[in-house]
Amino acid sequence: MAAKSHTSSFVALLKPDTASLGYALFLAINAASIWGGVFPFMPMEFQTGQILFAFFLAQSLAFTATFFASVVGVYFFPKPTSRFMAWAAGVPYFLGWCALIAAIYLGVYAVVLVEVGGVLLGVGTAGFYMLWQRLFASRDADQGNRELIVGTAYGALFYFALYLIPNAVTVFLIPTVFMPLFALSIVLQSRTIERDQPMFQDKPREHPKVYGHLIRDYWRGALAIGAIGFSSGIMRALAIAEPSVGSIVNIMSMAASFAIAVALLIIWRNRNLRINIATAFRAFFPFLVTGFVILPLAADPYATVLASLIYAVYSCAIVLMMIQCAQASRDNGIKSVQSNAPDATVADETA
Repeated sequence: MAAKSHTSSFVALLKPDTASLGYALFLAINAASIWGGVFPFMPMEFQTGQILFAFFLAQSLAFTATFFASVVGVYFFPKPTSRFMAWAAGVPYFLGWCALIAAIYLGVYAVVLVEVGGVLLGVGTAGFYMLWQRLFASRDADQGNRELIVGTAYGALFYFALYLIPNAVTVFLIPTVFMPLFALSIVLQSRTIERDQPMFQDKPREHPKVYGHLIRDYWRGALAIGAIGFSSGIMRALAIAEPSVGSIVNIMSMAASFAIAVALLIIWRNRNLRINIATAFRAFFPFLVTGFVILPLAADPYATVLASLIYAVYSCAIVLMMIQCAQASRDNGIKSVQSNAPDATVADETA
C-alpha cells in the first residue's frame, strides 16, 4: 500500500500545468532548430555545410548579444524591462522561422535568408528564455522548481511526438501553431504574477554592491556552465559535417534530457537537492577532456555518443542554472535577468 501511495504521489508530481506545458513546447521547438546543430524537420538536401555554418554562427552571436543587451537595458531602464513583452521575443522568433522556410524555396538567397533567420531566432530564443526565467523566478520556490523540471521532462516527449507529424507539415506548424501556443501560455501565466515582489521593483543602479557581491560569488559556476556550453557548441561541427549524425545526436540528447529531468524531479521531491555546480564541473572535467582527446582517433559512433552525452549534461546544467538564478532573484530581491548566472550551490530551499 505504501509503495502504491508513493507511486501515486510521484505521478501527481509529474502532472503538468499550463506553465510547464508551455515551457515544454518551447524546449521541443527550440530543439528542432538550434539544439544539436541540425534542422531535423527540414529537407536533408537543404542542410549543407555552408547553410548550417551560416545559421549557427549568426544565431549564436545574436543569442549572446541579446543577453548582454538585456543586462544593460535592465540596469539603465529597470521599469520598462520589468514588463512581460512576449511580442518582443515572439515577433523575431516567428520571422526567423519564416526566413528559414523561405530559404528552402529560394535557393539563390538561401545563405542570406538563413543568416537573417539565425539572427532573428537568436534574438527570439534568448528573449523567450528570459521570459520563462522571469516567470519561474516569480513563483514560490516549490512551484517554480517543479514547473521548470516537469517542463524539461515533457519537452523531450513533445520533441519525439513531432516525429509523428510529416516533416513537410511540421516545418509550417512550428511558426503558425506551436510558437503561438507557447507564447500564449507565457502571456497568460504572466498575468498571474504578483507585481509587487521586490524583484520587479528592483533598480540595480541604487545598490551596485549587491550585484558586485553576486558576481564575486557566482563567477566560478558561471564559467563552469559556459565551458559545458562551449563544449556542446564544438560538437555542432559533427552536424555541419554530417547532418544525419546531428539528427541522431538530437534524439539521443532529448532522451537523456528526459532521464535527467525525471532524476532531478525524484531528488527534488525527496527535499535533498544540493549540488555544487563548480564541484560537479571539476568531477566532469576529466571526462570532458578525455573525450575530446580520444575524439580524433575514435570511430563515428563514439563521436555521436560523446556529442549526445555533452548535450545531455548541458541540458541538466541549464535546469540547475535556472533554478539557482530564480533563487538568487528571490533571496536578493533582484531582477532575474541580472542574476542569470549559476550560484555555487543549488539547494532545496523548502527543506
